[in-house]
Amino acid sequence: MFESFGYSIAEAMMMGYRPLINDFPGADELWPSDCLFSDIDDLIRMVQDDNYHSERYREYVNKRYSPKIQINHIENMICEMI
Repeated sequence: MFESFGYSIAEAMMMGYRPLINDFPGADELWPSDCLFSDIDDLIRMVQDDNYHSERYREYVNKRYSPKIQINHIENMICEMI
């Protein structure tokens, strides 16, 4: 997990919402590309597009950021420091 990781983004995705995320440096490593916008035209297009799949967003968070996965990352970081 990174400093710029947005828990509110993950929480929204777990509820089945497609977040609208400014394409900040590193965002593409954290979030699906169809959730990122780089300019106002992208954002408008995303807001007007109602074709998204709630279950896919839930699965994305579960596969990448589940508590079990986060615990494993933390344990690995601790082991590297020892």
